[in-house]
Amino acid sequence: MKNTKPKILFIDDEQQVLDGIKRKIRKDAKKWDVWFLNDSLKAKKQILEESFDVVVSDIKMPGLDGIELLKNIKNASAVNSPEFIILTGEGDIDLKRRALDLDATDLLNKPVSKEDLLARIKNALRLKRAKDEIIEKNALLEAQLFQSQKMEIIGMMAAGATHDFNNVLAAILTSLELAEIKYDTEPNFIKDVKKIQKIAEHGKQITEQILKFIKTKKMEVERVNLNQLITEVVQVVRITIPKTITIKWREPKQNCILPADFTQVFQMIMNLCLNAAKALKETGIITITLLREEVIEQHSFLGKDIKKGKYVCITISDNGPGMDKTLVRDLQVNPVSVKPSKTGTGLGLSIVARTVINHSGYFTIESNLNKGTKFKLFLPLQKEREE
Repeated sequence: MKNTKPKILFIDDEQQVLDGIKRKIRKDAKKWDVWFLNDSLKAKKQILEESFDVVVSDIKMPGLDGIELLKNIKNASAVNSPEFIILTGEGDIDLKRRALDLDATDLLNKPVSKEDLLARIKNALRLKRAKDEIIEKNALLEAQLFQSQKMEIIGMMAAGATHDFNNVLAAILTSLELAEIKYDTEPNFIKDVKKIQKIAEHGKQITEQILKFIKTKKMEVERVNLNQLITEVVQVVRITIPKTITIKWREPKQNCILPADFTQVFQMIMNLCLNAAKALKETGIITITLLREEVIEQHSFLGKDIKKGKYVCITISDNGPGMDKTLVRDLQVNPVSVKPSKTGTGLGLSIVARTVINHSGYFTIESNLNKGTKFKLFLPLQKEREE
């Protein structure tokens, strides 16, 4: 969003009218970047070159009247054009209708009172800010949709390659089994075969995890063992991030089982682990914990009601650079990527938000500059399925 002063242009062919407006807005004008022009043709050129928030224009001017000026600007830049306030006479009923048809923001009768003028300008500025926010969010959603479609194609390609690689590993393991039978009298050789088998089995486990992860399907709720799921996530993440980053997975002794979609939860936890690794860059510690917690008050998360009851809490924390309080607050209200567009898909935190909502849960973020970041994911447990 813009942090500069709002830019406002006043247009009237009569200089004494502009001088009168200057006097009326003298005090408030300190908060604005104010321009005055008495030539509508020059004004048109200036509006197209500069980024004005509000234009206050007389309706009757030589060369290019206010109606034509409004029409030209809307045709040139309908999406991000300034808000127009048209100054008219009391009897200009037809002109007023035409101005409103062209999406003028407001109309003011001449002579203009100071109070009316200031009130209409402030209202137009509020409307402009709201429209700019909508445009910005729409642009972000379009970018996310594009990235989502791109990732879907990459996922399909990865699924094919991983499936083929899995077949290759299966052939290697079969050959090793045959070799083990054929050369069972040679212990040194069999020892080497066992080593190769172990490595190939590990590779097969990884490819099976990747295939499970990228499989496209609707949400399928099943009994998911979170202990096992997180262990599998850690195995995949460890081969993805630099070896200088340590992952500490504090697995509880008791299994934690809940109704969930395995793939969605897997993807959610992996995204947060990879985000933590990117924050750490080359070195640091990622810590994952799994606990049961009681939510004692009903509350709201991203417009969804969160019921009180028993929840499982998955915590992913890092000792990286952290985030300031303003950014943390914004992310909990609007969970989108904070990375520059060239460094990520922009979907990580959006996927996390979607997944916890799909599972009637929520998340919290704790972070301080130079002290790291902690994400807490809360997913509800069902009594009859709790173990």
